[in-house]
Amino acid sequence: MTLRSLLFLGVAACAAVGAAVVAYVTTSRPLGAPLDPERVDLSALDQVPAEVWAQLRTRRIYFGHQSVGENVIAGMEWILSRRPDIGLRLVAADSPDAFSAPGLYHGPIGVNGDVKSKLENFGAVVRGPQGAQLDMAFMKFCYVDMAASSDPRTALAAYRSTIDTISKDRPGLQVFHTTMPLTALDVGRKAHLKRLVGLASDGESANVARGTYNETLRATFERGEIFDLAAIEASAPGQEAQTLDKGGRSWATLAPELTSDGGHLNQGGRVLVARELLLLLARHAGKSGQLPAASAAASGVGG
Repeated sequence: MTLRSLLFLGVAACAAVGAAVVAYVTTSRPLGAPLDPERVDLSALDQVPAEVWAQLRTRRIYFGHQSVGENVIAGMEWILSRRPDIGLRLVAADSPDAFSAPGLYHGPIGVNGDVKSKLENFGAVVRGPQGAQLDMAFMKFCYVDMAASSDPRTALAAYRSTIDTISKDRPGLQVFHTTMPLTALDVGRKAHLKRLVGLASDGESANVARGTYNETLRATFERGEIFDLAAIEASAPGQEAQTLDKGGRSWATLAPELTSDGGHLNQGGRVLVARELLLLLARHAGKSGQLPAASAAASGVGG
């Protein structure tokens, strides 16, 4: 090996060591590698009997959401391309023939940061003429709908009022309830030190309000009716969950391995969440005895 080659290898080695040192010094823990979607275990989907997927394919389902919901739909598309036997149609709710045939219809509702607008929009779709054809419906808020200063109980009271009205108008409709998504902790040694002395950023502290909303929602509705998005987001497979310590207790945050920007889901996170949503829909389309047990994330653990 020439001297020039040796020098080149030495420089490369120093660069690698330097990068590792920077990662150690500037973060509160080593940064988790993004979850590879290929590593998400889909075996629970394979345990669902073919007749249950056939039943699900006869249902008309509506999902109102914003950007994180788009992440989940992208995860479902990824799974369905690899499990074509599931056969669930994904259709934009604003398509010309929306709700005319079975499928999962999805689309944006309301304005981010405005809980009332989302509830009104969701209620208008479900209670409108097209809603009479629906078998299942659910919506989700976005993490930006709950700031650190927001009142989560007021938001849940408004949500419950909307659901009560829908239930009276559509007594045969299955309505699911989705916990509010989370955000990840800020990275960096400075952010970590600020948290240690109780100075978490407003973005991080909003997870307390989101966690309070989620706890109240879990206590309000039957567990089997809840799509616990927050619980799924809180822990990547094989990784220790990161939490925010505030007010004398720990609050769940979005696992860094599942996010691309601290709030939205990366491809692995999308597939992980979509898997659980498909299992929830299958459990309600088929007979409970025909289906595998819910995963730990989907069973309601987390904050």
